[in-house]
Amino acid sequence: MRPENARHEVFAQALSKGKSQAKAYAEAGYKPSVALASRLATNTIVMTRVAELQAEAAQKATDALSFEAVDLFRRFERDIAEGRW
Repeated sequence: MRPENARHEVFAQALSKGKSQAKAYAEAGYKPSVALASRLATNTIVMTRVAELQAEAAQKATDALSFEAVDLFRRFERDIAEGRW
């Protein structure tokens, strides 16, 4: 669920990519403030969105890894069949 506030969405996206709270806060267009960045990071909607974004990224990475594993296995089978192994 995207936050209604566009800045909160930018903040959540930056956090989900591993940026610090302070950097994410500034990237979202706010004036630098470590305290306010920390406070926004504890916002339930922002925390939920960060978790969603991280789950999506993890799923994409898992899918890509699965595809690579299947591709490698098929290549290995083909090499065996062609006597290259």
